[in-house]
Amino acid sequence: MASSEAAAAAPQAHEVVVLGGNFAGIQVTHYLLRRIFPRLERLKGSGAYHIYLVSPNSHYFFKIAAPRALTKPEVIKKIFKPIDQALGKYGQSCDFIRGKAISLNPMAKTVTICTVPNATHRVLRYDSLFICTGTTTASPLWTLHDDHLTTRAEFTEMHMRLPQTNTLLIAGGGPVGVETAGEIAAAYPTMNITLVAGGDVLPNLPESVRTKAKSRLREAGDASTSATGTEVTLSDWTQMTVDTFIDCRGATRINSEYLPAVWLDSRGRVFTRDKYLRVRGDNSAPADGVYAVGDIVSGSANTALELDAMVFTAGSSFGYDISTQLGFKPKPVTTNSGVLQKNAESLRNTTTVPIGPNDGVGLLLGLPLPSLAVKMIKGKSFMTTRVEPIVTGAQYLKKRQKLVRGIRRIFKM
Repeated sequence: MASSEAAAAAPQAHEVVVLGGNFAGIQVTHYLLRRIFPRLERLKGSGAYHIYLVSPNSHYFFKIAAPRALTKPEVIKKIFKPIDQALGKYGQSCDFIRGKAISLNPMAKTVTICTVPNATHRVLRYDSLFICTGTTTASPLWTLHDDHLTTRAEFTEMHMRLPQTNTLLIAGGGPVGVETAGEIAAAYPTMNITLVAGGDVLPNLPESVRTKAKSRLREAGDASTSATGTEVTLSDWTQMTVDTFIDCRGATRINSEYLPAVWLDSRGRVFTRDKYLRVRGDNSAPADGVYAVGDIVSGSANTALELDAMVFTAGSSFGYDISTQLGFKPKPVTTNSGVLQKNAESLRNTTTVPIGPNDGVGLLLGLPLPSLAVKMIKGKSFMTTRVEPIVTGAQYLKKRQKLVRGIRRIFKM
């Protein structure tokens, strides 16, 4: 990874700024560097390309496995990985800046960064911009709060508290709340666990699946209250006193406060002007060359499956736009005509919600999944085998490169 000064000395480079370095941002960065830039650089008239990846966090956090990490401390080392080490192999093509976007000028195509930890302001110019800053939950257990050490400390606190807990209240009936209840019930079978939801549990799933989930939760642990501990007031003003409280409710903040208001919907999520994730701007705030990926996109389902598809789609949109600007008309099969526009739609009506390591509910294309399938897909390891390919970018290696890498691993063993 080059120094910022060295990168700045190459004015001919097309500058790409990726804001946000967790799930969406790090995958977009690897995909562009491994798949899109090499294709573009082969085109006549194309110059060099350079990426600034900007994130307030020094580490990537695999939040999918957070419910399992609550009861398995050994999982912690698998789900936090340093970002700078993951990008070092790209040399002068990529720079990591630890900081947070605080303002954006769409006319000048600049974004102002407040760096971490010294809080100095730095202005980056962009030719293309990827908005991947996502959302933040109230509890740092589920999303990073600008420093991975805050989240790690919260896990450490839970690892000390849960063995001493008799009564537990979990707020939130979505997948995270249900998965957390299942994990803790499996690890502490005598604990009394209460799961409180604003409506029904897993409200986005069919009634038959919700009913099965509630049945599994009842089998996993009883609901009760305690006379001592933490007092929690619910929305109907009912008060509960428990030993431990875990907030599993969804996003409390959309990380878009630095963006022009005309780019945002009423909830603060980013409007896209087409299914290819190009941001919708206007004359006062043009959004040419601006793309959005992840939870911050208006109408997104906020799932890992959807995000995988978004990365391919937005990356191809960038490549297609640059190809056409260079005068090429991308065509299938050919390798010298630019980057094709893709719409990698995610599997619809597909989700898995483990309830403990051996049970769970889910859907595949709208059809209910048996518990064994949920266990094998997610419950067994909570997908921690995906961490290394995501962080290193290995998931975007071409088949031949993957084969060579596999052979090298065999001979190292």
